Amino acid sequence: MKKPQIELRNIKTHSGLSKETHAYTATLWVDGKRWGTVENDGHGGPDNQHPDKGGGPAVIALENLIKETHPKRWVGSDFFPNGCDQDLEGVCAELLEVALHTRFWTRKLKSQLVMVEGGEIFTWKRKFPPTPKNISHLQGKHPDGVIINSLSKVEALETLRQVEGVNA
Repeated sequence: MKKPQIELRNIKTHSGLSKETHAYTATLWVDGKRWGTVENDGHGGPDNQHPDKGGGPAVIALENLIKETHPKRWVGSDFFPNGCDQDLEGVCAELLEVALHTRFWTRKLKSQLVMVEGGEIFTWKRKFPPTPKNISHLQGKHPDGVIINSLSKVEALETLRQVEGVNA
């Protein structure tokens, strides 16, 4: 069975409403087709999924497909020593984390120098904007460091995700 390509699009976060989990709304796409919407009110409860067609049976069908095609996830619990089955909420949570991580670093890279050295991330604010001159100067001062601003966007975000442990 083929693993479905699941995407979150049109993500809107509401950080002021978040108490325990991310408060957000998004459209959910499966294999390039709009499936429905997903939302969470940010108070620690589960996501609400609203399929465009099929109601509850459509949610169950997608949950079963995810269970069959996605690897188990480790939850760090004695109750699940071998992990537990992946579900739609877990997939959406991972996609949301990657989207928020991407949004954060994309904005930061426009105005700040960012370097990874020794498994740590360092940033320089306004005094040293990410100009070619400043990037070259920083590379000279830190030959073992990776200047994130000098990488392509894809490479930069992948490097930052690896350092911060965000699953893509």
